[in-house]
Amino acid sequence: MLLLSPCDQGMNRVVTDASHVQQVRRLYKLILRLHRGLPAEMKSLGDDYVRAEFKRHKDAEKQFVPIFMQEWAVIISCMFCTAI
Repeated sequence: MLLLSPCDQGMNRVVTDASHVQQVRRLYKLILRLHRGLPAEMKSLGDDYVRAEFKRHKDAEKQFVPIFMQEWAVIISCMFCTAI
């Protein structure tokens, strides 16, 4: 389950009907979309970091997946809050 804070202004939703792969893909794409508003060097650095993190955790044990997803959801929430 992916929870985003109320600060997200319209992005607050609970993803429950999607498969795990779809949830991860949505989260990944959302992060990359948020990076579009960054200066070129920061966008490149951020995109590389996100790609590496998601690759590194691709085969994570099930017990760590919810923590990984929730922590990235918190980061997204912070990015939305600071972008406004």
